[in-house]
Amino acid sequence: MLSNNHRYRTAVMPNKKRYQAIGIAMLCSVVLFACSSPSERFRSRSGSEYSLRYETPTRLQVTGTGCALDEKTAIRISQNAAKFHLRSIIGNTKYNTTIREINRYHDDGQICIESEIESREP
Repeated sequence: MLSNNHRYRTAVMPNKKRYQAIGIAMLCSVVLFACSSPSERFRSRSGSEYSLRYETPTRLQVTGTGCALDEKTAIRISQNAAKFHLRSIIGNTKYNTTIREINRYHDDGQICIESEIESREP
């Protein structure tokens, strides 16, 4: 029969195995964080900055920027960014808009497009 001391014995990892497990965990975390930076190249992004030309309270020109790997996505993102900035300035007033592309360039392997949206009275 076992004595009371043997009945509640827990498994303890030896020091060498414990250090190996900690080392492997640290190595895995370093590899995961080091490999995450190239994924930024594949992420589509829109610029948070915009320029505004003000003529009258209902006639504005706002530019928005969008970058992506393909042209269609970059156009869509830049137009959405311009619409968002215009809506944040004008608010809920009714207006008509025209959108046009004003600049195109490459940045870090992505196509970047600047679109300008102009609001007019309805």
